[in-house]
Amino acid sequence: MPLAFMLIGINSPLTTIISRNKDSQRLLAMLPHAPALWVRYWSDLFLICVLTCIPQYVVYAILLPTPIAVIYIIASLVICMQNAGISVALDVGKPLHNWKTEREVLKSSRKFVASLVTVIELGVAMSVATI
Repeated sequence: MPLAFMLIGINSPLTTIISRNKDSQRLLAMLPHAPALWVRYWSDLFLICVLTCIPQYVVYAILLPTPIAVIYIIASLVICMQNAGISVALDVGKPLHNWKTEREVLKSSRKFVASLVTVIELGVAMSVATI
């Protein structure tokens, strides 16, 4: 269940907002304070991920003992931070240029890189935890 909420949050259309607008790409390249905008972009993606995880936090708080719930909530916040960072790094560092319609950007497989990294990390963590 927790993974599903995180994947919903990080796969929103906002993760490719810079790639979808070629004028925004040019403007960001010319702005002197572009890194501050990238941090703002990251914080917005992080907030979206956290807001989609609120049902998960409520379930943790109700069903799990307090120390375990706190660990799960902190882990999901770290994963949300990481996913937002990966999405911003891809969209700012390597924006999609060769597209004809905005729909092509929204269907790009690159949008799922952050989710794939999360699934791999959770798989490794679960295999290490069972040893």
